[in-house]
Amino acid sequence: MGIETGLRDIIENGTGYIQLLRNHIWIEDNILFQIALQFLNEDDDAKLVEEFEEIEEKRIGHGKHEELVKSIEDLSKEFN
Repeated sequence: MGIETGLRDIIENGTGYIQLLRNHIWIEDNILFQIALQFLNEDDDAKLVEEFEEIEEKRIGHGKHEELVKSIEDLSKEFN
């Protein structure tokens, strides 16, 4: 396996993974979240947001989410 073949494989697999994520996010946004909206009221939604924020704080730490989002935005600007 040469470098060119390896790079081609990385690009091909990366492109496939990007498409998988795009499809997954589309399904969440346009199907699953729409179904959830039919069953959750504003109080339920606020409680879920609060609980997710607590879990995020415990798992990755304070401010890490924002740091990761900024890193992704910076990479996007650099490569687009």
